[in-house]
Amino acid sequence: METVFIKILNMSIAAGWMILAVILLRSLLKRAPKALRCFLWLLVGIRLVIPFSWESVWSLIPSSDVVGNDILYSETPAIHSGIDLLDQAVNPVLSGSLAPDTFQSVNPMQVAAGLASMVWVFGTAVLLLYSAVSYLRLRRRLFDAVRLRDNIWQSEKAASPFVLGLFRPRIYLPYHLSEPAISHVIAHEQAHIQRHDHWIKPIAFLILTVYWFHPLVWLAYILLCRDIELACDERVIKDMDLENKKEYSEALLSCSVPRHTIAACPLAFGEAGVRLRIKNVLNHKKPAFWLILAALLSCVVLSVCFLTNPPGPEPDFGENASASATAYEFQTPSGMDTVHEAPGNTGQKAEPEAPEDNALLTLDESISAAILEHNKGSHQGGDFACESHVTLAEQPGERYSEEAGAAVETLQVYAMVLYMEFQYDGNSISDTGGSHIPCVLSFDLDEHGNYHLTNYWEPRDGSYYGPDIKKRFGQLPPETAAAAIAGAMDTQKYILPQIQQCYAQASDYWQMDTDAFIGQLFGTILSSPAADASPAAYIDGHPLEVRELTYYGDDTLRYIFLEFLAGGQTGLKGHVMRYVMDGLIGNEVLDLEAATGQEYFDAWKSSVQLRLEEEGMEALKEKAPKACLLLQMLGELSGELSSETFSY
Repeated sequence: METVFIKILNMSIAAGWMILAVILLRSLLKRAPKALRCFLWLLVGIRLVIPFSWESVWSLIPSSDVVGNDILYSETPAIHSGIDLLDQAVNPVLSGSLAPDTFQSVNPMQVAAGLASMVWVFGTAVLLLYSAVSYLRLRRRLFDAVRLRDNIWQSEKAASPFVLGLFRPRIYLPYHLSEPAISHVIAHEQAHIQRHDHWIKPIAFLILTVYWFHPLVWLAYILLCRDIELACDERVIKDMDLENKKEYSEALLSCSVPRHTIAACPLAFGEAGVRLRIKNVLNHKKPAFWLILAALLSCVVLSVCFLTNPPGPEPDFGENASASATAYEFQTPSGMDTVHEAPGNTGQKAEPEAPEDNALLTLDESISAAILEHNKGSHQGGDFACESHVTLAEQPGERYSEEAGAAVETLQVYAMVLYMEFQYDGNSISDTGGSHIPCVLSFDLDEHGNYHLTNYWEPRDGSYYGPDIKKRFGQLPPETAAAAIAGAMDTQKYILPQIQQCYAQASDYWQMDTDAFIGQLFGTILSSPAADASPAAYIDGHPLEVRELTYYGDDTLRYIFLEFLAGGQTGLKGHVMRYVMDGLIGNEVLDLEAATGQEYFDAWKSSVQLRLEEEGMEALKEKAPKACLLLQMLGELSGELSSETFSY
């Protein structure tokens, strides 16, 4: 639903520029035939209804995809309006208030988009219900109408003349009209039917129910209704003399009724700016040929400039498509761990040193080498570069190699890639840049089993991000394409474990004393705001420290476990450690109201030991890896079990 709403939002923004252009043309072509005004609104309707458009260098729309689908998943949500000043003003607010937090499982932008889409659907439903109820109430009021002749009926419930009905439209007249007025009224309403206005207005209202959130669409609908009436007036009076025009104006005045609501139907004779219509009737003159020609030319120009989209850069699916880090830019550390998510199981391995030139690289090592080489020099430049990737899909194949003169095996790897660069100040590590983006790596396999990179693909950033992913990942077999596309779009699913793996590799590279630094982070959290503040106040007051503790992953958990195993954590530090621990162990959290962090940990440890007895170690390795980490530490501390027993 969010994707549909974003599409509707982008279509409304593009149509908004066209509506402004039509309003400007209306003021410049006041003396042009009013039927051409209606045609201009028809072009606006086409822009609002058709979900696609052609690209043209003549397009005056700044951007056709102001809100890209990637905004739902991007680390730095941003719009691309085509107006730099607007982007510079809005994007910092978006990234500051709606950027995802890796410590939280919920993406604020996805929540906001979900709520907005529900409000949109609710508003559309309300307007449709209002229209249906209004129509049924009007039909009920007219049940006692008397047929005058043909499709003309009279009713005492009719306040003014109008047309009602789609397939068999009827003209309803009030009883109080004089004979001269009746002839003019019938001519006007028949003109509506001949112009098919009894179809045009309900369709326009239906479009309005979809775009009800856009004020310019409301304005367009109001002006369309006025132009419809003016066009009908001109059609009726085009051959009248001045005396008949005066009689027609008197009929307009006698049938005028106040209208305070916007309705889809009916087409009423006395609505829509009676004073303006009378003035237009009395002053009407046949427009000059050059004016008609200018109006027609305006319609052509409007179509070319506003029914088309501005051209974008061509996607590149053969060579390396460039993608700036804005596709998923963040300021966090990185490591060189590799996660290979083949059918259903996940493993990890660290490669801190490059293999020898003559060594046979595994697939994961080949992927890692390709990622590091591709990103080298593309960021600010840290002292240590590393990567983490999640394999979303693999597609084996073959191609004919002119160099080899035979068919060679190929492999395309669809992966979510995290690349990061770090610096170390002797106490802590800090990132200097990186990117998180789905990629497709294409390899040739030689007879020795070596992988040779032939292509490295990345989606373009901005509004092209989502469509590029869907097009490239859609080349997979249908049974795997949908899952791979969903994985590529949902970056939040992978970012935290990948960052944790990168942190671990960077700290290992520099042989960092993580226990000491993690202790410093907890000390900073406990230093403020005040001695009598609640534990939540300390946590809320130090979001950066809490996030960094989360990034250290298992190192932080080991520190917390050791502190709790030593006992006595019944104060503030115990509460804070419990909070951080719960964020790290995920679905292994124990649903328990505990007075202290120590009490909670002791209960959690007991539950882990009970699960070990009931389920066995193999089951825990798969279901509860953090519980296994605790059991490993308990075994090492007691000297009863080695760490190899708990490798997972």
